[in-house]
Amino acid sequence: MESSESTIFEYMHALNFRREEEGLKVEDKEEEQDGEGDNSSLESPFTEEPSSFSSPPATATREKSPEALAKIAVAAAKSEQSFPEGKYEIMETSATRLLCGFYSVINSMKAQYPSLPYATHEELQDIFDANMKDVDQIAGVLYGWGLEKGFNLQVGYLEEGEAPLLLSHPAEKEEDVLVVWIHNDSNWKGGIGHYSGMKAKGQLSEGK
Repeated sequence: MESSESTIFEYMHALNFRREEEGLKVEDKEEEQDGEGDNSSLESPFTEEPSSFSSPPATATREKSPEALAKIAVAAAKSEQSFPEGKYEIMETSATRLLCGFYSVINSMKAQYPSLPYATHEELQDIFDANMKDVDQIAGVLYGWGLEKGFNLQVGYLEEGEAPLLLSHPAEKEEDVLVVWIHNDSNWKGGIGHYSGMKAKGQLSEGK
């Protein structure tokens, strides 16, 4: 089996290229910094208000290719499977050491797949030890961890004010793919938005 590290970097490169081609690349955020400046956005209150994927928000209406629009429709359908009636809750998620990206997938796995083992932040850092500013990085690390454990894991991503998105990966068309949904509050003032775990509305689960 090829190493998780080599798989992740090859995957990230291909993913960025594919998203640019399809018009799905997340737009650069104003005032984005290197993460060493003001991170006050990480201290913002966590919301427990339910949200819905029933219709794409206005900010997601910029021009996209037909293929990109088809992928958004698939992502919306997948989200409905994880969150009945489109209702979900954002889980309180730690921002310790700016590792909210890792903690978000850990919390989401606990809530969305409670019968399966879930990663620890140490295991994820062993694969790629860096602050997770980019959802592509988070998706690559989770995919690599899944390869080691025998799971085909794909990140589903919901940024506040945007349509749901599935992060492409090499085995996304296999029947055994499991989508792990995470949320970003789109608060980029400190150079990094806050990633959080997600759970179905009313579901009891522990966050970190």
